[in-house]
Amino acid sequence: MALFLSSKARKILFEYEQLLLICTNHYFVRKSQVLSSLADKNPLVKKPIWSYDNKGIRHKKIKQLLRFTEEKDVCEKDESVSQMQRVAKLFTELGFTIEEFEKLLVKKPRILELSKAKLTSRINSLKKASLPEDTIKKMILKCPSVILLDLETSLPSKLNLLKKIAITPHLTQDRCIYLVQKCPSLLLACNEQDLKNKINSLRRIGFNNQQLNELIMKHPALLTYSVEAVEEKIKLVHEIMGGSLVLFIKFPRIFSSSTRRIRERYEYLKEEGFLKDNTYLSENKIRAIVITTDIDFVSLLLTKGSHEGDEEFKKKLLTRKLNQFKWFQKSFLENFGNDLTKKIIEKTDDDEDNESFNTEEVDIKI
Repeated sequence: MALFLSSKARKILFEYEQLLLICTNHYFVRKSQVLSSLADKNPLVKKPIWSYDNKGIRHKKIKQLLRFTEEKDVCEKDESVSQMQRVAKLFTELGFTIEEFEKLLVKKPRILELSKAKLTSRINSLKKASLPEDTIKKMILKCPSVILLDLETSLPSKLNLLKKIAITPHLTQDRCIYLVQKCPSLLLACNEQDLKNKINSLRRIGFNNQQLNELIMKHPALLTYSVEAVEEKIKLVHEIMGGSLVLFIKFPRIFSSSTRRIRERYEYLKEEGFLKDNTYLSENKIRAIVITTDIDFVSLLLTKGSHEGDEEFKKKLLTRKLNQFKWFQKSFLENFGNDLTKKIIEKTDDDEDNESFNTEEVDIKI
């Protein structure tokens, strides 16, 4: 028995040594390939990171460069790796983790072009606007393009532009800074004429000055959407679904959900008998339509019915209803696709944090 165990142990040890040898050989082969590439003066990443349109490939190349930054001999000989190392160091000094820096590069790879002087200058411009460091970090994570702007000139001009919005009460400097903090993409979009057109459009629809002020303060991303997209969303909820304009002020996240998503769920609720054409559309109903996942949306319908039975029965019923809803989604596209404008207001980086949604509080009965 002892001899058998000793033989087995020797076999395991031998296999381990072989595996270790293979891994070591692979490492040195890869290392020699890298050094050979450097000796031939061929960059490890032959094209700039931003030239890769496919985000998956771009992410892979970024990971590759970040991995090489840990090897001193590679950094000294390859410019793309040394540049990655320099910029990564700048961002880590500002409090970004490597994982956060990696996400920034996937979104905006041209961040790699930033010099230390430019990055420092732009961070200081944000600090001059009385923005704390942790807020600046959150703004950059929400909208990485902000750090590519010449903030020394663009930040004051955008704040002045926001202060000129013709609503009452007027937006103060502090309120404008709050808006930019909540929606950094405001610094990228909007000129004076665009803002006037958007505000005038909302006035024509029926919002007064006080409502406009509240709407903008709650959902500043509204100012980055096109006039056509906003009017389409309001027409759907206000005219077709029968919701009041006050709904948009109470729950402005309606603007950041796709038109198709709202319309298909509304039609499904009508088909299932939960809503009628003259049903009052409350805030709870529109929340159930907008922010629930498909499975939570269907679960909510089941909780409103009288479905007795054990948990296994409820799971099977939920699966069947979810499949039924998915089938309805497909047929909806076929039936409404030609009539329903397929423009979608995409969720922006500055959307509010995901809300906790208590389905027990929602009433979607007639």
